[in-house]
Amino acid sequence: MRITKYLLVMLLLAFSALAFAQTKDPQLVEPDTPLRGGAIPIPDNGYDGTLGSMACLTVPEAAQGSVEDASVEVTMEHTWVGDLTIKLVSPTGTVATVLSRPGFDEPADDGDGCCGNSSNLELGGPITFSTTNGLIDAETMGEPGVPGNGIVVCTDDGECAFIPNPGSAIDSGNLSTIFDGEEAAGNWQLCVGDSVGEDSGNLASAVLDLEVLIDLPESQPVPTMNAIGLVVLVLALGGLGLVLMRRRQQS
Repeated sequence: MRITKYLLVMLLLAFSALAFAQTKDPQLVEPDTPLRGGAIPIPDNGYDGTLGSMACLTVPEAAQGSVEDASVEVTMEHTWVGDLTIKLVSPTGTVATVLSRPGFDEPADDGDGCCGNSSNLELGGPITFSTTNGLIDAETMGEPGVPGNGIVVCTDDGECAFIPNPGSAIDSGNLSTIFDGEEAAGNWQLCVGDSVGEDSGNLASAVLDLEVLIDLPESQPVPTMNAIGLVVLVLALGGLGLVLMRRRQQS
């Protein structure tokens, strides 16, 4: 009898384990497809000149003080850089266009027309925009023939630091002047727009580097002693000395 109960218990346990295996949540199984590194998809052929048509990444800045200069490093993946427009936006809403469809002479900043340079951006080759430390005009980024058509910018040609060039954009890309005097602290934004279809990509990260002027409180003047004050101090000390001498004599 005990053996029969034991067998029944074992059978129940076996059926329970089988039921659990059959009802396991399939979402817990990791997919076999590899994930891309860029976290924010850039809308393909979506740019129309507005920030709302771009993929934007918030870049918090904690430094206190007024902006003197700025530079930004962008990590992203995208084929055909001539499709791209990149803008840096301050917490107060000031917009600087650092890249505007290199290799394409667009009549307006509205996303229309085709086509610019055909080189590519990859996550392993981040690019920097700086007015003071940039080396290459951003308009020539991935330029065909230098050193070739369809290269990977920065990785293949070693050109990673660019002078911002807004092209025909209506706002300035001069990062040394456009944000001058604005408060550094707050949420900045780095936005990327794509103007032509069939080539896509993702925005991964942005690193903001600001030169900030810290507003120190005005120093208070240190009191100084004039000639009259010095005479008064000497007389007071002399009088104190006489008082002490008399007390000693009396004692």
